[in-house]
Amino acid sequence: MNHLISHNSPKCKLRFFAGILFCFLLSLQYGMAQDVPKKLGKYDVPKGRWNLVFTNDIAYNQWNYIPSHETWDSSYMLMFGVGAGLEYAYCRNRTLILTAETGVTGYAFTMEPSEWSHLTQYYNINLLHTFYWKHFRVGIGPTLGWNNWQYIYREEYDPEVEMIDDEQENNEQEPHYGKFGKDDFSFTRFAAGADIQIYYYIIPRLGFGAEYSARWMWKEGAKGKCDHHWALKAQLKFRLSKKKRHYQ
Repeated sequence: MNHLISHNSPKCKLRFFAGILFCFLLSLQYGMAQDVPKKLGKYDVPKGRWNLVFTNDIAYNQWNYIPSHETWDSSYMLMFGVGAGLEYAYCRNRTLILTAETGVTGYAFTMEPSEWSHLTQYYNINLLHTFYWKHFRVGIGPTLGWNNWQYIYREEYDPEVEMIDDEQENNEQEPHYGKFGKDDFSFTRFAAGADIQIYYYIIPRLGFGAEYSARWMWKEGAKGKCDHHWALKAQLKFRLSKKKRHYQ
């Protein structure tokens, strides 16, 4: 009898420790299953949530067509663009976001010497379908744009231009006024097209991203052409509604 007990005791111990190990693994697996949704939920957007959104255009560059001169021109600026909007999650990590943005670009605010200065006001309305994945958000959708471009000629002393002017006057030719002539002018553009934005959130409320938009124009001699813009952006989100998270 004692021999049988001593012979089976190592097996009993192994079974006992195996049982403990099995229970430990089950509890560990259950704990990890409970922790994963919490970690993912930090950046998740649950169904039914409303967010108030504010944006800033850190850098903004746009191109447009000047029909009177049959050429393209660009306009850029830093930090002079803001926007606001609403976001609604129709299901987990899928949202619709409507934003309105306005800002100014142009050489009028820079120290770059030029005989021409221009100031551009832009207004954009975007309706984006967005997808969240961990720290990232990708949005794409239609956009409407209104742009007002104003060009102002500067009659300033420039030795090189004066030399060219003297030569042209001696040859009884028209003086040199640069690629846009000497008359101030302005034009307005209305356009519609597609917009895409990609953001990375360093915390759930704050993200930084990039935007590109191409829009078709239909007025002022630019019909059939597309204006373009790209921007580096920052975005702040504030929760308007509280709703329990569902991870199914």
